Amino acid sequence: MDRHDGDPMESKQMIVIIAVVVVVIAAVGAYFAFSGGEDEPGEVDDGRDSLTITEYPSRLLVLGNTNCDDYLNTSDISYLEGVIEDADGGVVDYQTNYMCDANYDGVVDSADVDYLTAMVNENWGDGDGDVRYVHYVNVDLEVASYDMTTEKWVITIISPPLDDMLILNPDLVIGFDNRITTNQRSPYEAIYDIDSMYDVGLAATPDVETIVAAADSKNGDVTVFIGSKMYYGGTLETDLADYPGIQIVRLPTWEVGDSIEGLLTIGFLLGESENAYAYLEWYEGVCELVQDTVATVPESERPAVAVFYPHRGSTGGELLGPMSGEVQNLALLGIVDVGTEYFDDIGMSTQSDRVDMTYEVLATLIDDYDLDVLIGAVGAPFQVNEDSAGQMQGTIAGMQYYYEFWEDRISDLLPSLDDYCVTGFTFLSGISECVGQLLMGYYLYPDYFSEEMVIEVVNELCDIMGIGDVWNFDSMNLIYDPGDPREILNGA
Repeated sequence: MDRHDGDPMESKQMIVIIAVVVVVIAAVGAYFAFSGGEDEPGEVDDGRDSLTITEYPSRLLVLGNTNCDDYLNTSDISYLEGVIEDADGGVVDYQTNYMCDANYDGVVDSADVDYLTAMVNENWGDGDGDVRYVHYVNVDLEVASYDMTTEKWVITIISPPLDDMLILNPDLVIGFDNRITTNQRSPYEAIYDIDSMYDVGLAATPDVETIVAAADSKNGDVTVFIGSKMYYGGTLETDLADYPGIQIVRLPTWEVGDSIEGLLTIGFLLGESENAYAYLEWYEGVCELVQDTVATVPESERPAVAVFYPHRGSTGGELLGPMSGEVQNLALLGIVDVGTEYFDDIGMSTQSDRVDMTYEVLATLIDDYDLDVLIGAVGAPFQVNEDSAGQMQGTIAGMQYYYEFWEDRISDLLPSLDDYCVTGFTFLSGISECVGQLLMGYYLYPDYFSEEMVIEVVNELCDIMGIGDVWNFDSMNLIYDPGDPREILNGA
């Protein structure tokens, strides 16, 4: 649950051109450029040559989700048949309808109807009427492919994918990176005997030999559930090309505030959709509660807010911008999003999710953007091992340290602010983001949100993730704001 401390987030706006590589590919890998899928259609205009993807097309990112809703079912078959029937001159516009290319051969035609029908019926295999590969849009806005016939054992890289697996099926996880085995052990040690799991080392450069050893222990099959190629194991596909049972799956789990996309898509690939949809129903219920409550808050009571990491960057802090999950989730509370305004003005809106926070930057936010509320986000409530500064961010002492560190640096600016607090980024970026919205709604609008709302939802989340016996509202530190009645400190 402690997430991406210090890891840049990926821009949703990057444009990826899918290049067609004419090669013979043995079995599976994460980035296949199929010359014709499993059913070579003959000579056709290959729409993949000019395909550009600039945003996630839906929440279920599987090609074949033709109507771009949250499900793959017979409605998608009907939609696909309609697209083919209505095509101008019998040729479907590929750029507009690439999600209809279920077999990912570069053309949308009747072969996709057959392929999609097999997908809907879950006919996975190599026999007549079966299909083997599912093609999907990944976190880097590339089309990737997954062999559905392999065993579904999982290694996760950084904590957001592991959080997804706690919801989908924690028993499939056989290893993770060394953040989980060291300073982010909680709450996962409530689920796993961490020291007995495979430790693949650094998230940026996972150890290939350990991944291979993990796969060998499971008949050669393992799925590495990971984030963007730019920041996490960028050479894994090449390094593991000789191991067809090892699949690299890169899906959004926190990047740019997109978490449901990763949950639904990996749930589909692993055959765990039932649990994904059960969580989605709960998640949307919390989001609806938040939005209904925010709608009752008058515009005059909605503050100008900025959020920063008080423990990162060359100056000791980083202001978060519009590409961060924290900012995107706070924006849903109807605030004046000062961070995004500032990033727009300095030309950073599509280039980065953060810039160094300095005294001068904060003074500018107050003087020129009328900042009301400053929120610091650390690894609370779950980071209870020491960080590089010797602080356990999820403890009261750790939250106090970072609060006072910045309080001293900006003491003469604080009287100009209405509020300043330190909270945790755990619930503000990732699959539990709906809880972060509720928590910050309570802090920003205490006359409209109640602590009872927070208690109920936090405990429900912990029960869903299977950690409720150890982690619950009564053991968590959620808001540090000394002397303020909204402060929530329940742990050591």
